Amino acid sequence: AYAMDISGNYLYLGTMNTGLRILNIVNEDTPTIVVSLDTDGRTYASRYHNGYAYVCDDTCGLRIVNVANPASPFEVTNITNYTDCVDAGFVDDSYGSYAIILFNNQVVAYDIANPAQPVEVGYYETIDPHHCITRGDTVYVADRMNGLHVLLLEHENGVSDDSRGALPRNAILTGNYPNPFNSSTTIEFTLPNNGETSLEIYDIGGRKIAEPVIGFARSGLNRITWNGTDESGRQIAGGLYFYRVISGNNSADGKMIYLK
Repeated sequence: AYAMDISGNYLYLGTMNTGLRILNIVNEDTPTIVVSLDTDGRTYASRYHNGYAYVCDDTCGLRIVNVANPASPFEVTNITNYTDCVDAGFVDDSYGSYAIILFNNQVVAYDIANPAQPVEVGYYETIDPHHCITRGDTVYVADRMNGLHVLLLEHENGVSDDSRGALPRNAILTGNYPNPFNSSTTIEFTLPNNGETSLEIYDIGGRKIAEPVIGFARSGLNRITWNGTDESGRQIAGGLYFYRVISGNNSADGKMIYLK
């Protein structure tokens, strides 16, 4: 068995070679298999969210399964344009519900207002993501090659006639590694468009202490290394710092810890 999830009296289990298994765990001493759903490839993880199981498969990508009735699950869609799906997490905020899906070398965010028609809204390129957990809009990704990535799901607000007000248009995922750091850290950011881009770094009191030069940046993944010095070239004190990447109408914030 690989990664699993629990909701109510049911356990949703990714079983590697036999797909999704749903178990009744009312009696914890003797859980019983309710149903199995083969995914053809190898199932790495099964995550539950609001009546759906998000099943991660190495060859079939992401399969979204309606489990409102755990005894009669059925697939509503699958995403195959990325391969080697390994894990999933979820962000629920004032903008809506989002699935954060880990593929072979991508962390991809989907709007899942309608789980049968997920809409890709952002991505972050990495090397070998393996596991993720979320808290609020923050996504923690364990990467077997690059350690821990701390990502933030940011929204660009648009004006809408919808009664819900501002709706998400684009999402930017940002992160830095290593984090914490004690000499330098690499800040990664993904842009939807080419454009002039700036990086601002603030201390815990909200004072801007540095603005490393970026200039023009292309769409997709970008990186900049910061050596932990302020605008005067002095080494900063240990503690918590914040950074903001700004490009056109898009911006994203992140947190990092400097160890001295």
